[in-house]
Amino acid sequence: MSLKTNLRQLKDFLFPGRKRRREYLAKLSQQITNLELELAASRVGSEEQTRSLFTNIETKSAELSQRLSLLDPALESIHRILEQHDTQLSASVSQSQTLESRVSGEIQRIDSLQLQQTDITGLVNLNAQKQSELKAELKNELLEEIEQGSVANLNGQIREFEQRFSSILAKLDWLEKSTLEANSSREYHQNEIALLHKYVESIGIALQSVGQRISNLKSQLEGQLGSVSQSIESLALNSRKFASEKDEYSNRLSELGGLIETCIQQFNNRMANLLDGFSQVVQADQAHTNRSNDNGGIIKFSEAPDYRNSPKFCDESFALYSRELNDSGLPFIYLDLKSIPRSGLHYFQRTLATLLDQKMSFCEWYNEPGCCQKMPCALTGFANRKNGFAATNLRMVKSHDFDLDDPTFPTSEVIQRRILIRDPLFSLTSWWSLDVLTRNAELLHRHGISLTKINYLHESAVLNSAYSIIDDEGEIPAADELVHWLETKSAYSLGFIRKWGVGSERDNVVFYKNVNRAIEQLATQLLPYLPADAKDRIENWCGRKSDGFKSRTNPFSSSSRKIGEFLDRHSGMFLDTADEIVRSDSTKLFRESLEPSALARTIA
Repeated sequence: MSLKTNLRQLKDFLFPGRKRRREYLAKLSQQITNLELELAASRVGSEEQTRSLFTNIETKSAELSQRLSLLDPALESIHRILEQHDTQLSASVSQSQTLESRVSGEIQRIDSLQLQQTDITGLVNLNAQKQSELKAELKNELLEEIEQGSVANLNGQIREFEQRFSSILAKLDWLEKSTLEANSSREYHQNEIALLHKYVESIGIALQSVGQRISNLKSQLEGQLGSVSQSIESLALNSRKFASEKDEYSNRLSELGGLIETCIQQFNNRMANLLDGFSQVVQADQAHTNRSNDNGGIIKFSEAPDYRNSPKFCDESFALYSRELNDSGLPFIYLDLKSIPRSGLHYFQRTLATLLDQKMSFCEWYNEPGCCQKMPCALTGFANRKNGFAATNLRMVKSHDFDLDDPTFPTSEVIQRRILIRDPLFSLTSWWSLDVLTRNAELLHRHGISLTKINYLHESAVLNSAYSIIDDEGEIPAADELVHWLETKSAYSLGFIRKWGVGSERDNVVFYKNVNRAIEQLATQLLPYLPADAKDRIENWCGRKSDGFKSRTNPFSSSSRKIGEFLDRHSGMFLDTADEIVRSDSTKLFRESLEPSALARTIA
């Protein structure tokens, strides 16, 4: 049986199964659809939580369908490989047959030339023999006539002899010319025969090469047929595995029916707790507002806890910054930087560090090596005239005030404060993306990325690498964890703005959209005291600052595909929480911080 026949039988064996697989896939899809309809009929309660559960079901169904759909491309690829080798083999056979025909023709031509050469050699030999015979005959006849004839007719015989001799000479000349032409033709045909022998040798080499190629193609085809057999075995194994997973999936679907009711009940309880928390915040805020109304509508700074009682407060450094340096008029600023997370602090710090270079020092507070954990910073050497004061004009200390216990010491010309806030929707979604990294800290650590490295400077390269790992292997928290997280962050946000957004501190608030303006204002204060290269950098930056810092247009986008999908699915929860924060903020600062794309939201 030929190789082509084997290939065709293999294709006939492989491809008729595609229809059966499609029928099985359609049957499985119908079963999944029936399960989804049954679950949809029993769905009650929260639409958002139910949609999340069904999304998980659809995702699993898509994964099963995708794994089945991988069978057809694999078999089609095998079919294409077999057809390619079939075509190559047919071309090689055709080429071999053509070469064989040409070799046969050339051999026949060589045989014909050899016959012609033999004829020419015989003719030359015959001419030589005829010449010898004529000479001998002429000699004998002449002698006989001389002996027998008389002198009277001798002259006539001599003339006849001369004529006959002339004729013989002419014939001899013709024979010599014929002999020369025959020799020349023989040399020509010998050369032709030598060339033909070389050509036949080259054809033999070509035939050997064709034979080798055919042998190689045969070996390759046998190897690929082995791979096809292995692929078929692998497909069979995957089919058995799929059947097992199908049974497991069916069991999980049956379990989901019971979990839906439990999850909906937990969601309702969380929402009730969230509403209770907001009610308490609103009541506390109203009481705070009533106290301010009793004082003529102004919330006095003295109402805050005495900063001197805070364990973080450092009286010695405060005295240096607020009195000694303030009275000296020296070009030094101590910047107390407060911010709600994801409100532009890292861009604020990186930009000033680029503009001022060695003229600025920064304390990250939470992960800073050797941090004194005091406010104002107890490392006063940065402002010491005797120890490098000229090398540092700005000392910036960061704090998110998570526990709302940072001392609210007063500001001055030297001690300045900036308070960064942002549209709650954008800060919450960005903060959640960062919190997912915290929840996958062990996974990131196995890949060589520590949370300390991420939180220290929020470098883009480190963050992008971390988000890529989350997409590949990370776990996204469940929706009920998000409910609790939003509760705590909304309470923190309202507490932060009530502490740092009232009284004289209100003038220090910087919205996300105004961060560049705050950087320019701070750098301009120090401009007269800076070296020429720093002045040039500041002036160049001020000319193009509008291009350097922009908010996301979509608050639910993320550098991680998984996190972005989670944000989209639960966008309603983020929107409700952010809008409730804006409504509950008596300072109205959060309303002023709304991004232009968020102004279309209806917030009472």
